[in-house]
Amino acid sequence: MIVFKFGGKSLASKEKISKIAKYIKSRCKKEKLIVVVSAMADTTDRLIETAKSYSKNPCERELDAFVSCGENLSASLLSIKLCSLGVRACSLLGWQAKIFASGNFGHGTITSVDKSYIESRLAEYDCVVVAGFQAENENGNIITLGRGGSDTTAVALGAVFGCPVEIYSDFDGIFAGDPRRENYKKYKQVDFETALRYAQTGAKVLSEQSAQIAKDAQTQVVCKSSSKPHLCGTKLTSIPTPFVGINVKENLCEVEIVFNENLQKIAKTVQFLLKKVNFQHLTIKAQTITLVIKQDDLKFVENEIAKINQLF
Repeated sequence: MIVFKFGGKSLASKEKISKIAKYIKSRCKKEKLIVVVSAMADTTDRLIETAKSYSKNPCERELDAFVSCGENLSASLLSIKLCSLGVRACSLLGWQAKIFASGNFGHGTITSVDKSYIESRLAEYDCVVVAGFQAENENGNIITLGRGGSDTTAVALGAVFGCPVEIYSDFDGIFAGDPRRENYKKYKQVDFETALRYAQTGAKVLSEQSAQIAKDAQTQVVCKSSSKPHLCGTKLTSIPTPFVGINVKENLCEVEIVFNENLQKIAKTVQFLLKKVNFQHLTIKAQTITLVIKQDDLKFVENEIAKINQLF
């Protein structure tokens, strides 16, 4: 069994949904699938705007019930397409999938998942499509999980079922910087702690809650491209990542340099970098140095670190 998650841009058109459905069909031949979906691109924002056109401050309970409709549409449409291709598939809303959360509306935190119902559906179907971003609270209300909530749904299901999770988005993994700005290096693997910090600083590859769940449960997660699913992507791992650039703000990034056995070489390189690069913040802890630098300086820093001893 494996859990897939497809983001909104991956589901933005009939053509993209058809392509994803064909890919799912090819994978269903090998294993049972749980597919978590987001709302189609910009749908959530449009639903919020619509609600606010009726009231500047809509009731939070009703707003959650309304905006969760975006994921419902994605789940149903993908299931319809899968069935047309001969795949035995069915869609489930968050409450049907027995996903429970607590906290405030709009910012729910998953507390438990009763996997028995999904298991019963997988006994009958090859693929279960779950509407992400939504759960049921203690009062039986729909509660949404905040931005990136579909990531959270997918990783939580992977943790409960003890199976791998593949997160599909526009980009083939996690990069040192914003790949929309420049051709930054893609990492083959990133450790759980780094992935969590990456999410906390606003990067959109994984949500903070999903990164925390992955770290706590040591869930096998791979971030991949929905348009090129054959590429390897980036794996989350418990092995510390030697060097990582993280988006903090649009023009800044956080760079972490982890010392290995070549302490003398790294010390000299760090001294050199500190002379050549203007940094906003510097932290030294144990065997790790963290710099916050301008995004434009990241390529230079990457190249210098790469010269040391094949840290990449």
